[in-house]
Amino acid sequence: MADFVGLIRQLLARQNDSDPAIREKIYQSSRNALERMIASAPNQGQDAAQAHRNALEVSIRRIEAGYDPAPPPMPQTLPPRMRTRDADPALAQPRDPGIRVPPVDDPAARAEPVLVDDPYAGYSDENEYDDRIDYGADDDDRDNVSRAMLARRGSSARRNLGIAITMLAILGFGWLGYTLYTTIFDKTDGTTQAQNGNAQQSNPAGADEPTDGTYLVLLSASDTAALDTQGRGTAEIVTQSNTEMLRLTSLRASDNKEETAKPILLAVQPGVLSRIAGKNVTVEIRAKSGGTGPATFSVSCDFDGQELCGRKRFRVGLQPEVMIFKLAIPASASSTNDAHFSLSTDITGSAALTGQGDVIDIQYARLRLDNE
Repeated sequence: MADFVGLIRQLLARQNDSDPAIREKIYQSSRNALERMIASAPNQGQDAAQAHRNALEVSIRRIEAGYDPAPPPMPQTLPPRMRTRDADPALAQPRDPGIRVPPVDDPAARAEPVLVDDPYAGYSDENEYDDRIDYGADDDDRDNVSRAMLARRGSSARRNLGIAITMLAILGFGWLGYTLYTTIFDKTDGTTQAQNGNAQQSNPAGADEPTDGTYLVLLSASDTAALDTQGRGTAEIVTQSNTEMLRLTSLRASDNKEETAKPILLAVQPGVLSRIAGKNVTVEIRAKSGGTGPATFSVSCDFDGQELCGRKRFRVGLQPEVMIFKLAIPASASSTNDAHFSLSTDITGSAALTGQGDVIDIQYARLRLDNE
């Protein structure tokens, strides 16, 4: 089962993961990618597909549970009002005990002149409170309002940039989706079924290859003279990572796509036959898929009408691998004029619809004489 949690966290780490909307977009992109992968693998059962969906939803809930809800907004506390004359208990008392303070509802109280030595003379309640004093809305802060508007515009630009980054992340998730496809649904197996019990192996491109023995090259991108594709398929030279490879594809007859394509023939030259007659050799084919996903091809060995190795079937990925199997050459092979290896990429059922087999890239095909 793929590590959905790790893959999704990689995307969230590059985004504003504090925004629930952005997180939901990434979760939905994950669901869409998984559905595309399930649709592209029709051989998978419904139970297996549903198990992957359930695992994804559990991973999403686990990740979302790690985000705490936003704290409630703090209540706004207004600064204290400026102290007025009536708010001071000391000033509320008359300075001279002999002067009577009339009641508030007495009209004479409003006509009473303010004492000359009263420090609050001339101060009225009409101007006792100024919002600009408490909230700092002085003339300088009017410039701050303009700066705040510019800041909001900058925030909008940052949001637009965030959307662009999210789109790039979705594209990145598509690549991760392909990784999920190859790890969940395509379990590439380099070993194949041998009909005559001979041992065979599939080594990754980075594995150590034997350095002892003598090599006899059967096929390379620079030497295709021994290859026969007439009415059987196509062959073209391609260059990938500064390495030339021979791209092969089996083709069915245009007038009868229901019949399997004839195999592409790789002839064994007379000079090679004289070297390998009566000996045990190791066949090595270094190849990879030439398409966007794994590819399958088969190899058989025909020497003077005899099938020596059975029909060996190999499945390769996007990185070069070395297919290896043993072969015992009869002594009579030195005198035969008909010795060849048959290659076919018309293995899967898709060829019945498209008329062509899988695409494989071969770097070389050679024989190794271990005792020379």
